[in-house]
This record gives sequence, structure tokens and C-alpha cells, in this order.
Amino acid sequence: MLLSPSILVILLGSLQAFTALVPPLGNWDQLTTISNSFSGAWLVIGDFNSITSQAEKRGGNSFASSSRHTLLTDLKSLGLIDLGYHGSSFTWSNKRNGKANIQQRNDRGVANDLWCTDFPHSSILNLPAIVDHNIGAKPFRFEAMWLQDATCFDTVRGAWNK
Repeated sequence: MLLSPSILVILLGSLQAFTALVPPLGNWDQLTTISNSFSGAWLVIGDFNSITSQAEKRGGNSFASSSRHTLLTDLKSLGLIDLGYHGSSFTWSNKRNGKANIQQRNDRGVANDLWCTDFPHSSILNLPAIVDHNIGAKPFRFEAMWLQDATCFDTVRGAWNK
């Protein structure tokens, strides 16, 4: 399973906290290493690029139960528990309009038993996404060679005055 683009790992020892941004993972090897070598409370927050049920997806093809099994199995093997969330139900969108729009809950926070015991009121708040109403609009691109054209400044001035 691929995790992207990075995840936040917080490890709490007896007197100090270690926080690290883990680069994109091609598999779960780094998290398995942490799970096997760290006995303290730990939390992982980030884009797991996967969902666990149809309730975590709106639009597009139906949810494949084999995907759920993979994420849930991986989390269970690491002793991680999904903390749930408050706020927006979906954390990712393909930014298309109408029936072509797909939304999913790809981002989540998971923690081990010790974290949940030490911080029983831990929760994840999904903030609403900022909606770009210019979806599909082409971004402006400036070409330096335009400055060599004698009419460039007049064209820019005319556009600004509209």
C-alpha cells in the first residue's frame, strides 16, 4: 500500500517527544520498524491514500472491499487504531463538478493503545477544504520573450485598465 505525500509521526517517550515528517512510503516498512522498536505512545497523521468503507467515499466507482481489508489489516498489524474525526467527512476531492466529482476520506489519524490510554480525548478535526471556483480555468503563464515585443507594455496596460 502506498502512503503519500508524507505522514506525521509523533512518538512520546518518558520525558521528550519526537516528531518527524516521514517521506512518501512505498510500503509500510518504516512504520513497521517504528512499531517494532518503540514501546511508547505514538500517533500517525496523514494521507493514507485509501479508505476503509463505502461511507468514506462519495461518487465514482463503488468501494472495493479488498481495499478495506488491506488498510485495516495493515493498521491492525501495527497495533494502530483509527481515532475517527469531527468536521468534514471527506479530505480529498478530484475537484470535478457534478456527477464526475469524487470525494474520499484519505487523511486520518491513527494511534497505538498507549497513546489512546494516555490521551483518551484525542480527536482529529477535518477542516473544510477551500473551494476553488475557477476549476478548469487555465492558469496565467508569463513568457519572458513577450517583453521583447514593442506592444507588450501597451497590451498589459490595456488589460489592467479594463
